[in-house]
Amino acid sequence: ELGRLFEPEDAVPVPRDAGSPPIAFRVVLSHQTWQARFGGDPGIVGSEIDFGAGPGQVVGVLPRGFRLVLNPETGWTEEIDVYLPYQIDWSEAPRSSWFLTTVALLADDTTLAEAQAQLAGVEASWWQDFPVNKNAGTRIRAVPLHEDVTGAIRPAILALAGTAFLLLLVAGVNVTSLVLVRSIARGHELSIRGALGGSRTSLLRKQLLEALVLGLSGSALAVLLARVTVGWLFRLRPPELVALGPPTIDVRTLGLTLALSTLTVLLAAAWPAWRASRPDLLGALRGQVGRAPTPTVRRALSAMVVLQVAITMALLVGSVLMLRSVLSLQSEPLGFEPSGVLTFETSAPMSIYGEADARIALHERLQEELSALPGVASVGATSFLPLSGVGAQGPYGGERELADNDEGDLRQAYWRYVSPGYFETLGAPLLEGRVFVAADE
Repeated sequence: ELGRLFEPEDAVPVPRDAGSPPIAFRVVLSHQTWQARFGGDPGIVGSEIDFGAGPGQVVGVLPRGFRLVLNPETGWTEEIDVYLPYQIDWSEAPRSSWFLTTVALLADDTTLAEAQAQLAGVEASWWQDFPVNKNAGTRIRAVPLHEDVTGAIRPAILALAGTAFLLLLVAGVNVTSLVLVRSIARGHELSIRGALGGSRTSLLRKQLLEALVLGLSGSALAVLLARVTVGWLFRLRPPELVALGPPTIDVRTLGLTLALSTLTVLLAAAWPAWRASRPDLLGALRGQVGRAPTPTVRRALSAMVVLQVAITMALLVGSVLMLRSVLSLQSEPLGFEPSGVLTFETSAPMSIYGEADARIALHERLQEELSALPGVASVGATSFLPLSGVGAQGPYGGERELADNDEGDLRQAYWRYVSPGYFETLGAPLLEGRVFVAADE
């Protein structure tokens, strides 16, 4: 949209004139932030913004519609306002702590298999230099972004697609039945048209045109219903579907809906229309057309009823099994009691709470004031919520391993900070010993 993206030197603070603090960050703004906070100012590039930890300089603005699409397990939201380059000394960074999500763009002449072969060599060298990562079973694997983002929800998406296909099949059978019954009821009329010189092609075209009008009417109704309900349904989505972004009804959606509905109706009406294009002229003269279906038609109608009942039963059984699974998951013990527990996140500006003591005092004051509120039984804090899919990990071992600092004997463990009162607030049972108290801090 504006300016440029990050370059390697952007991760280094820029010194300025005496008396002025160095520029701590170079930043790239999202389009939404640029519009909402800065009024879409085209001269924003080069301006300075205070980010709490020091002044930042805007070097670019992302285009409208850009979203950060990552695996939901990373814990990152797609609603990012400001992007900053990492400022870290990689030579001093602990190799046993993993917190970055790597995204790479393959060259046009490089396949995924070739990239994985190169990563295998990096992995072997990495294991040799840092045995703790090998002990933890850490692997370096190249995964396509689409697979990484949708891998966890792919079974659910396929199940929904299969259900939609079965419903479409039921609708197609219904259309076939309706068109067939209608052609039987209009048998006398069609026979008269044929007797008066109506060609088979004209009769077939008329039947298909009527079916096409029916399909287009259903498509229009479906699009209208989707526009009304899509927002409400998206609010009920599981967290894993956030990565897919909000659904939109655009030209592609309308085109696919029109194509599917038209194809379904034409296929469903093909046999009844073909049959209706061959009227029984002799039966029409005798007055025997349109009174009752022939044995062939009766068998066809019975077969369609059986097919509809079978598909409906399959959908019903699948729905019951899915509901049973959901109820079983809801009754599965979590190790804590989430009922009545409210959570929120805090982010302290570094310009005010730059010192660790200041941040500790802030959290202590928050807990004290929250505990004093009417209706609050207990308060606790943690670095990562349970079942959030994110967390930190690091090496651990016994006294000998830690004393020898031998990474070959260390293992990896997930950990999180918690405050006194955390386990009581979650209602987590204590099996032995005691929970944390203020003195442990």
